[in-house]
Amino acid sequence: MRVEGLTRELIQVIDTGTKTQREDLRELAIDLLRNDVVPVRAEGTEADPPTEVVRAGFNPFGIAILLLMMGGVLVILFPLVGLLMFLGAAVMIVWGFLASVFARS
Repeated sequence: MRVEGLTRELIQVIDTGTKTQREDLRELAIDLLRNDVVPVRAEGTEADPPTEVVRAGFNPFGIAILLLMMGGVLVILFPLVGLLMFLGAAVMIVWGFLASVFARS
């Protein structure tokens, strides 16, 4: 077969180099085959539909956890600031709950 002949020829070319050249040539051949050979679809099959890019959304529950921990520390040092952190955490929890309810419907 033609592919086997080309493979033998490629092996002979790679074997003529020094040890470091052989490794580099082998990697080059593998990279070229991987990147340049286009896979062929069987006839009658449809192309894959384009995939949508899913971006990570804002997670209010994660922010609420951080605000609760910060508020727990700051309520001891600065009571008003700590209570405001707790209030912010409560707002984030409500926001997260409402976002999850409306996202499912």
